[in-house]
Amino acid sequence: MANDNLLNIPMLLINSATYTPYFARFMSTPAAGGLAAIETKRIAQVTDALSAGLEQDQIAETGQFYAMLLIFQGHDGIDEGDKAAAVARLLKWKEQYNGTFVEETMERCLGALNNDRGEMGYIIKGVKVMLEAPLTKCGGGKGVCRRSMDDGQEPLSKCSRCKTSVYCGAPHQQAGWKEHKPLCFAPAF
Repeated sequence: MANDNLLNIPMLLINSATYTPYFARFMSTPAAGGLAAIETKRIAQVTDALSAGLEQDQIAETGQFYAMLLIFQGHDGIDEGDKAAAVARLLKWKEQYNGTFVEETMERCLGALNNDRGEMGYIIKGVKVMLEAPLTKCGGGKGVCRRSMDDGQEPLSKCSRCKTSVYCGAPHQQAGWKEHKPLCFAPAF
């Protein structure tokens, strides 16, 4: 890999799971604390020479990962100098890769860093709600069950294996099993 600090194995592995409820659950644990600040520093330290050695897909993957971290952690606790340098780098990448997926990911990152209150801000909030939904809403009554963790009724039960997906009762857990089973595992966190 062109830059061990920016493109590291943990980032690549975590990035491959950002669309799962496990990622949303992990981001709420102390182990995930400060990841957005760490990635901001890594992006801030990318020089033009290092950037020239990166492939377009690597930059897109970095942006995708960074956007997901910012969606969950925001930019509180990020050093202002690192933030300014990261914004400058993101803007360079956005301009360099205009009209590509890189540009889209850079727009998400910049929107999250700048508290975008327009369309991008709406998209960012929607992504977070969508990713957190399996942690708080019954996963067995797709489109039918409106039960959630904070609806004031009986507490929802967590899947006994993964402790991530939640259900209002056995019938809905059974109904959701076919969809849930391929992703169900006991996480180490």
